[in-house]
Amino acid sequence: MRRAFLICLLLTVAVAAQDRKVNVYVKPAAENAGGFVDATSKRVADSRADFVNHFGKDKAVALVDSPESADVVLEIVSSAEEPFGRETTSKLAPSIPGSTATQTETVKRPTLRIKLTVGEYEREFVGGGPAWRTAAYETSFQIRRWIKDNRQRLQQKP
Repeated sequence: MRRAFLICLLLTVAVAAQDRKVNVYVKPAAENAGGFVDATSKRVADSRADFVNHFGKDKAVALVDSPESADVVLEIVSSAEEPFGRETTSKLAPSIPGSTATQTETVKRPTLRIKLTVGEYEREFVGGGPAWRTAAYETSFQIRRWIKDNRQRLQQKP
């Protein structure tokens, strides 16, 4: 009887440990040197809000208010339009014989870069898409997958 009770107690503790959410802190957008709001700082703040909105829906994650209580710390490194895909080059006047003038156009898309930190470990995740919210969702998906794959190790952290 006593042995059965101990086995049940151990199983309950093991299941409770597996069900513990991973605590995640998302750093607020860093202010620039003068503390002024500009297009870049506003875009980073908006991307952070989009990211937190998508990321916070994960039932295995708890967003916390301080890095000290977090298992994982996330920081938005950049939110910018970055080159994506291929460059296209076309002649400006192809019908004129001997024309050599060309125009090169680089395709860009909204891209979000987020640095994940766990103790000494760091990794950067990059997500992009046709819209800023899509970039936030893509990055959120990648990080949630990483947390799922590493959940057991994260919960062993002292």
